[in-house]
Amino acid sequence: MRLSNLLKKDLIITNLTQKDREGILQEMIGFLKKKKLISDHKDLFKKLLEREKQVTTAIADGIAIPHCKSKEIEESIIVLGISKEGANFNSINGKPTHIFFLVISPLELSSHHLQILALVAHMAKKGEHLRDRLLKKESEEEIIKAIREEETTHE
Repeated sequence: MRLSNLLKKDLIITNLTQKDREGILQEMIGFLKKKKLISDHKDLFKKLLEREKQVTTAIADGIAIPHCKSKEIEESIIVLGISKEGANFNSINGKPTHIFFLVISPLELSSHHLQILALVAHMAKKGEHLRDRLLKKESEEEIIKAIREEETTHE
């Protein structure tokens, strides 16, 4: 299983505009609601925010992996959001976060949820290189291609 195969170009946001954790989460959830992939956006926001309050999912090098499980979806959803200016996502190092991999999985697919999180975390280990590369891409196709290339480098 590869992250590039799970990402869908219609679930990539190339221009997140919000500047803080709550705003970014609301913007990404609103995106899913507009696409009719979720209906209960308030519950989803609450779950994501509760998870963030336990321990931030913003890791070093400007990448965050907000995630939760939801009873209202039947298959996992990965949204990749990019903020060119960066947002305050309460990162460990206090620096702005630019790349957001939002992962939402059905309640009953815990092992699949963990597999996706592992794939994203492995990709996030590429750190600044991945962040800088994705920030330069303009289209969804270019973003997926860059991730695919990163996956095949140093396998």
